Amino acid sequence: MSQPLRPEPQFGFSQILKVTIGSCILAVTAIAFTISFAALIYAGPLSEVLGVAISISFVGAAVMVCVGSLMHKLPGLSQPQEVTALVLAVGAAGIVATTETDFAGPTSIAFVALGTTLTGIAVLLSGVLKLGRIARYMPFSVLAGFLAATGYLLLLGAVSLVLDGHVDIYHADLLISEGAFWKWAPAVAMGLGITLLSRRSTSDLILPGAVFAMLAGFYVWLFLSGSSVAVAEANGLLLGPFPDSSLADLPTYVARIDWVALASQWPLILVLVPLTLIGALLNMSGLEASLKQETDFDQDLRAVGVSNMAGGLTGGSVGYPMIGETLLANRFGLSRRFATGAIALACIGALLLGTDLLTVLPRSVFAGVIAYLGLDLLVQWLITERKMMATRDYTLVLLIVAAAALFGFLAAIALGFIVAALFFVETYARFDPVKTQTTLAARRSVVERSAAETQFLAAEGQSVAIFELTGYLFFGSAYGFSQRVRKEIEAESYTEIIVDLAGLQGLDTSDIKALDTIAETCGNRGIELSLSGLQKEAATLWAAHQPIFPVPLYPNRNAALEAAESRLLAKANTTDAEAQAIAARINEVLADAPEAAFRRLTLSAGETLVHQGEETKAFYLLKSGSLRAEVARPDETAFVVARYQSGAIVGEMAFYGLQTRSASLVAETNVEVLEFDPEWLTKNDPSLATKVHLAVAEKLAQRLVQTTKLLSQIGA
Repeated sequence: MSQPLRPEPQFGFSQILKVTIGSCILAVTAIAFTISFAALIYAGPLSEVLGVAISISFVGAAVMVCVGSLMHKLPGLSQPQEVTALVLAVGAAGIVATTETDFAGPTSIAFVALGTTLTGIAVLLSGVLKLGRIARYMPFSVLAGFLAATGYLLLLGAVSLVLDGHVDIYHADLLISEGAFWKWAPAVAMGLGITLLSRRSTSDLILPGAVFAMLAGFYVWLFLSGSSVAVAEANGLLLGPFPDSSLADLPTYVARIDWVALASQWPLILVLVPLTLIGALLNMSGLEASLKQETDFDQDLRAVGVSNMAGGLTGGSVGYPMIGETLLANRFGLSRRFATGAIALACIGALLLGTDLLTVLPRSVFAGVIAYLGLDLLVQWLITERKMMATRDYTLVLLIVAAAALFGFLAAIALGFIVAALFFVETYARFDPVKTQTTLAARRSVVERSAAETQFLAAEGQSVAIFELTGYLFFGSAYGFSQRVRKEIEAESYTEIIVDLAGLQGLDTSDIKALDTIAETCGNRGIELSLSGLQKEAATLWAAHQPIFPVPLYPNRNAALEAAESRLLAKANTTDAEAQAIAARINEVLADAPEAAFRRLTLSAGETLVHQGEETKAFYLLKSGSLRAEVARPDETAFVVARYQSGAIVGEMAFYGLQTRSASLVAETNVEVLEFDPEWLTKNDPSLATKVHLAVAEKLAQRLVQTTKLLSQIGA
């Protein structure tokens, strides 16, 4: 079901007048654009088929607007576009340059029809595959340069139209040839006037008013100068004369198609597809914001695809919803039905009247419309948007325009993407992939260790550096990271380095080479290098590389940290002292504790002490063995958040936090624990309760100190 641009009008006199004027303006604008774009494509030597081409364009435009109107979710009036018309004009010019004169016209008509149809198929598939969002990744500077270059080429196309010859930077002498100035100057002046007025006023009458004024002014000038239509035609001031031809002649054109020349223009069809895709999405985004209606971009792409297929099969050129015409209809209160009908009837009416009426229309008027489109784009993207762009981006815009002038449209777009890619590489090479750089003194595993071990790691952990990477590591940033690690090694006395790669989106061969350089540097200095968090493909690539110095791989950062802690603690002679400290703490707590103060529990490996979500408030002293705390994930797998060794106090958060168990406690080995009820202790044995609370407070304080140290390193 189509949605109206506005609710159906109530037909009072004022509304009828408003709808009539709006429909007429919309009709004249659609005819002007259709003829202008056809004249742009079939210019110069192709003017012999311009009459037939304009007739075909009217049919294609009528079919396109009707089909698009039925399918778009967001109200949009689909019509041929100046950007795609310019690309089609480039293809037509290429055909003229590579084929005989008698074959150039029919081949160009076939090229436009085929290009539009294939573009429609490609855009339809993009909508079906829900690929609309890819256009949003185009670099803004390339888009701006493309639009500015389009404006430049449209301006040249307008001048070429009135001079009936190709004008570019290498043929600028045509502008000052005898009598040339008075042909192109009025068209450029008209385009400039419309551009300036449209930027000072929001009136929808500016463009159609300028067209009417130029038409009237031209014929008034003919009358006052004592000239005639025949003289104007002889001087090349009129759109005609057109050769005697009609749509009935189309079947005879098939035999005159140069299929080799037609096939040679296939690269331009590859250009038409992304231009149509991006242009349609940009215009629909603009309409969504202007009309304050939400749309479905994939549905809109399907509508653009089908409307182009229908238009292409009738010989029309590539198009998509026009912002100007859609907003024009909306401001005049036209429903989608009225707006679509006005455009379709205008095109069919112009077709039925034939090209005889069109032959007496001045070239300068339609060239002026094209000049306006070109100048408006140049002003928008070279002047208005200048303040919104960085100097580097604006330089790229100017470079694309210059390339379009010197080497052509396709070369300009290719150059724009190449330079934008180089800018991206240069920028990303300066991107620091290191999310955080810490040491083992601050960043620790989830293992809850005793006070003595914690103090030792806090003092000696500075010798273990931890680099956590993020983003995408590629050759530029990989080299920068390897140099950073080398400088850190030279400046600090590290005994071990851990590189956590879990935050990376991917690795390539250059990254493996950079890591190998780091491994070699560490190996030569006797520093242990560990890698963690490698994805499966990256781990396979690293293993196949076979580095000179073996590098242990860990599944995640916690495993690497736990192994580093164990290696560091193995160098300390704290085993006996630690065992004595544990025994002393347990004995201190148990010395005066009555049997009622605690329960002695034993568990085998794999048994659960408490379950996540339980509403118990007891906490535990781990007398022997090892426990782990794990949290259930939505996929029913368990995630280990902490590990506890002998002497640890466990489960205190359920009491002090007044909440249910945040994790399950599972025995990793055979364990013995003492279960305390803090409420019972507080009520029945305040002295013992004080000792227990002090032990818990010491533990929480250690955690806070550890967290503060970590935050200070991350912040640094």
